[in-house]
Amino acid sequence: MIDMSTLNREEQRIIGALKLNTDSSREDGHSTLEDTIHVSADQIEWLVIIGGDVFRDYTAKERRRMATEGRAMEGGRFPVGNCGDAEKAIRSQGRAKDQAAVVAFIKKRVRALGCSGQIFEPYQ
Repeated sequence: MIDMSTLNREEQRIIGALKLNTDSSREDGHSTLEDTIHVSADQIEWLVIIGGDVFRDYTAKERRRMATEGRAMEGGRFPVGNCGDAEKAIRSQGRAKDQAAVVAFIKKRVRALGCSGQIFEPYQ
């Protein structure tokens, strides 16, 4: 069992959403836990990496500092401090105005961090 008091707000929100999905699938009688897991795959994948490279929400000040250190793009966009952040950046790169610049930045950070796994293969 996960001690909720040790988790940040985002982690608590995701666990709450998973619990709500699971509870509602039991109540409606039509969905199974397997359906719930399929629908919540991204959230579950995120929870699996708790204790490892956890995605972080950075403050504006942290993002600016990361940008000056080369760990985020100009203005603090796409902060990549660990492999979890790199995965989050890969998943959200489609929202960027200049996707070529974002992809180049992510590739640079993935190589610098030595991230491995199927999601990182096109970026290595």
